[in-house]
Amino acid sequence: TASDGIYVGAKNINIAGSPTRVEGCDVFGNVVTSSNNQEPNLGNGAGGQAITFDDVTGGRLCCNWVYDNYKEAIDFIEVDNCICAFNRVTGDNAAQTYSAGTVGIYLDSFAKGSNNTIVEGNVVTGQKEGINCGGENAGVQQNVTILNNLVYGCRANCATLTGVATSSHLNIYWYNNTFEVPSGTLEYVFTATAPNVVENVVMMGNIFTRPGSGAALANLNTGSHGAKFTIDGNLFYNGSEGVTGTTGDNATIDDPDFVTQALDHWPFTTDHYLDAASPAINKVTGT
Repeated sequence: TASDGIYVGAKNINIAGSPTRVEGCDVFGNVVTSSNNQEPNLGNGAGGQAITFDDVTGGRLCCNWVYDNYKEAIDFIEVDNCICAFNRVTGDNAAQTYSAGTVGIYLDSFAKGSNNTIVEGNVVTGQKEGINCGGENAGVQQNVTILNNLVYGCRANCATLTGVATSSHLNIYWYNNTFEVPSGTLEYVFTATAPNVVENVVMMGNIFTRPGSGAALANLNTGSHGAKFTIDGNLFYNGSEGVTGTTGDNATIDDPDFVTQALDHWPFTTDHYLDAASPAINKVTGT
């Protein structure tokens, strides 16, 4: 249809059921909203997700390039034993005005709940938010592992744990990710808001950084759920502006020494990696 990209259930590429594999696809330019009368049944600002897995068991979404979409680039709703790995999500969404903004990778437990999700090795840039582990209804988001992802150049939070007042998040693991917010961004690098129940959220071996100028970096906002978080062995950096907020145990406050190298194989025009002398190497889990 004209409204969405890949939708597992009822939209552009919509895959419902099990098992499903979407690999090696380019999905782009899904910008339709109800305002242009192409989808009159949609609510204001609806439409535009690029790839949606809805009620899928055993699905794999790997090695895709998703770019220039209006809403969520990748949307996992009520999934079980699904993997989102080695995808690239790009786009310059600074001009988008939809109030909910754009999320690179969105996990939504909704009503039925989601279980055993792996988000690994993805690159997300140019979105409003990077990775959002959320819940828009009373479903339980549980046993989620988010590891080895690179999120940079987003307009707001790099990573979020969100949900409505009735949602629950249990056993959420954030390992060895890099979250880099642009100079001048005032949002948290990571924030947890609204979920009713939060149990056992672990954040280890991650890099939280904002190069350049801006206000002091408010790193981790755990809301009212701080006692339910294990935060250990992460690196934080904000140049001369300094670091504020929660840093947890065994934190490193130092420049991670990233190197950016030009590449000549489109769409990967740059490589972003740690210098061999980086203080982030061999911390906690041997990154």
